[in-house]
Amino acid sequence: MNTAFGLYSATSLATSTRVTAGHSVALTVPQWAGEVAVFRQSFWLPVPALPGALALGLGVAQLQARFAPLRLALGFGRTDWFAPAAPAARGGRRLKMRLPMPVLQFRGGIAQSNRYRYTLHRADGEHVGEEAAASGTTGEDLAEPWIGADFEVVTGAMLVVADLQLAIVVQVAQAQPSLRAQAPARAMAAGVDVQDSVLALETEELSPHFATLSQLVVDGRPTSPRLRLMAERASGEELLWQALQPGDTGTTTLPAEPLADAWAPALERLQRLLGEDDPPLRLRLDCESDAPCSLSLPGLSLRLDAELELLATPARLDFDGHGHRHHTLPLALPAGGAPQALTLSGRVVADAAAAAGAGGSDGRQGALLGSPAAAEGSWRQALDLPAGRVGGVAIAWQPMSDAVTLHWRLLSDGGAVLHAQTVTLPTPAGGWLALRCAPLDLQAGRTWLAVTLSEGSGVWLFGSTGDPARRVAVAGGAEQALPQPLAVHVLAGGADLAAGSRAIALAVGPHSVATTLAPGPLSLGLDAQALNALADAPLAISAGIAASVTLDSARLRLRLP
Repeated sequence: MNTAFGLYSATSLATSTRVTAGHSVALTVPQWAGEVAVFRQSFWLPVPALPGALALGLGVAQLQARFAPLRLALGFGRTDWFAPAAPAARGGRRLKMRLPMPVLQFRGGIAQSNRYRYTLHRADGEHVGEEAAASGTTGEDLAEPWIGADFEVVTGAMLVVADLQLAIVVQVAQAQPSLRAQAPARAMAAGVDVQDSVLALETEELSPHFATLSQLVVDGRPTSPRLRLMAERASGEELLWQALQPGDTGTTTLPAEPLADAWAPALERLQRLLGEDDPPLRLRLDCESDAPCSLSLPGLSLRLDAELELLATPARLDFDGHGHRHHTLPLALPAGGAPQALTLSGRVVADAAAAAGAGGSDGRQGALLGSPAAAEGSWRQALDLPAGRVGGVAIAWQPMSDAVTLHWRLLSDGGAVLHAQTVTLPTPAGGWLALRCAPLDLQAGRTWLAVTLSEGSGVWLFGSTGDPARRVAVAGGAEQALPQPLAVHVLAGGADLAAGSRAIALAVGPHSVATTLAPGPLSLGLDAQALNALADAPLAISAGIAASVTLDSARLRLRLP
């Protein structure tokens, strides 16, 4: 992904449009859909180029969208706010607001310090109320906010002459107007003749522009503020997540819950969309309100984590035990992003590599073993052992349960018990079950391995050489035989797996990850140092004993920039 994950104010996702914490904007332009207005600010997020992602999530992430009230000045010429109205009835200004809002004040005049008295009259169609419903002074808030969509505002006759630097009230009446100077000292300094604070002024009718109102100020408050995360696709849009606070909320911040939790279902859905034929082009975050308000982002820090599978198929590495050997397994890290963790999962079978070809042709056929309730009994397989030390046996196993508890015995050809043991082993996937014991000194000759399950079930897979397998008589029945042998491998005794070159070890370049991989299920995490080295050096597994290491999964957690 070439673009850093985060919010952008334009669909181009250019670096110059990246939005950071503290960003603020006023939501003042209504977007009309029929008679419904929405005030919206949209931000865009890049879609990660990770179609094979197993999971997407937010690491240390924060998003705070704060909606707050504002005072909004609206010019009467704005057609997005004002609809065409009937002519004024008494020479005032007829206004019809498309969205009813509390009006706080009116403004007008050439200079900001000019003030006018005005009256407000309710209107309904062609009818305009004769009596004023409210009155006020331009530039000052009304005693009570004006509520009404259709009305007429009529200007009175109050004027402040700003260029004389005086506060002078002009009261227009049928008689001759007069001006009262509220600051006589300043009037005299300006060359105005003031007697008893009253100045007689011969004047004609005031110019029309002095009595022109140009703006009104409304009280904008967040109303049902909400955040909506959308997936923009070629075929249309899809809502992934929404946070909403209904009603007139005043100042409010969304979302209320931690962002990582809030967006978890959305990112899970996004992960599935990435694998479809119509993947998202972009994500869009809409910040909306049903009334004008201000929007700020006091907290903003977005980091996207992805979990990837680096192994397309399981990988098996075999060691023959003839000297110290090592195999490499290149794992290609994706470009971009910072690796956070790598977890290897699989299994380790010690001393079993020599039996790699002992399984059946399809790896599934064999003898079914189950608990006594399943009445499958126990199976036994003949072994021709050379003289020497035996450290146990390994059987090829296809599990039908997550774990098994089994009792295994080594019997002489005459039926004497040479060793007996009960073990419980996890069986997450097919492979070799290592049944280890303290080293046994056995004479050369025929020996029998008998296995009985007390919990769980599975299939003891066929082997390729040896005598047919036999099932011990069940409930007095005759002993039964299979036409094929079951896969068994004898484990050498007396080996110290943790000693020197006989250990199974894993390293990345010069960095040791594990000095001893114990036989059984494998679950191993690589630290940051090993992950950094993995970009330049392959994963290496070494062993000085006959063994097999199977990696079923290599899951990488990657933090996108």
